[in-house]
Amino acid sequence: MSDYARQRQLLDEAFDTIADPRVPVAGIVGRCIRIAQIRRDYSNLWWLRMEAIGLMERRERDELDAEMLGHFGSERFGQLRLEIFADVMLRRRTGDHGDKTNPAALIELEEATAGSDALMLSAKPPTGLAPLDLYFANVSYQKVLAQLVPANYERRLILGRIRQRVHRFLTETEAALEFSVAASGAFERARAVVDRHLSDVAPEALAQFRAAYERAAQGDEEARSHALTSCRRVLKSVADRLYPPTGRVVRDQTGREHKLTDDKYLNRLVQYATEAIQHQASRKLTIANVDDLSARLDALDDLASKGVHEVVSTSEMDQCILQTYLVVGDLLLLGESAGSSAPAG
Repeated sequence: MSDYARQRQLLDEAFDTIADPRVPVAGIVGRCIRIAQIRRDYSNLWWLRMEAIGLMERRERDELDAEMLGHFGSERFGQLRLEIFADVMLRRRTGDHGDKTNPAALIELEEATAGSDALMLSAKPPTGLAPLDLYFANVSYQKVLAQLVPANYERRLILGRIRQRVHRFLTETEAALEFSVAASGAFERARAVVDRHLSDVAPEALAQFRAAYERAAQGDEEARSHALTSCRRVLKSVADRLYPPTGRVVRDQTGREHKLTDDKYLNRLVQYATEAIQHQASRKLTIANVDDLSARLDALDDLASKGVHEVVSTSEMDQCILQTYLVVGDLLLLGESAGSSAPAG
């Protein structure tokens, strides 16, 4: 079964269950957690798991925070955590003025609701009682209702809000999945072109890309760091093939000097693009892409040297791999459009 077919099946199953009011919300949220995990949709996974565990379980919340810190990095983590926490609290508001919060785990909310329903049913006066007995039984029953109905009503409101939010998650995920099918088709076509050129121009870079993918799939902090290292090696390998190091020093449009030595591989890629592209607009776009990637890798190198590994988040790693691939593709196609893929310099 393809990845798309698997996600499509899980979505269809979740839509079927959420349409049935008899299905517990906890079970639906569990299905959605699985969907978010498969899609690596960490922002939605965050609030879904928070709804499941509730706001009281400090240890589980700390573990969830630590996991999400690795995915988002310290810069995004704090603000996103506040937003998600406020969103969950808003769905769990109670009281006459909505000034209170029910922090229970999702399954506890549903069990408390079902337990109250059972108590109210058992407290209901049976038929066939004598008038006096019926009177006292009704008095007792009304006391039970007065005690249980308000809390049960508030719990049902909370469960309804969570069910509505889960339904929105499913519809948004369905739309994103269908879009990703079209987008992945376009990327796969581009990837085939890039791979073909890489196998001719820099076959070692193709192996390094595979190493980056393998590291990315592992998901831990060390693997993310190694994935970024693989991206830098890809760029170095491509630069060595397209524009081997020289002793030259060139000036850009601003007058700044750039060495084209072995270690200045990003400078060599920019110079290759500058010399290869015939159309000014295309040249500016490609150089901007290379400069942007250079700045991102330099920033990550600086952070890594300080030991701040948590800033190398999953999203940053994925973006780095993707941008590296796109830039390499642009550079390789430049050589083709210029009429030669031979190294410059």
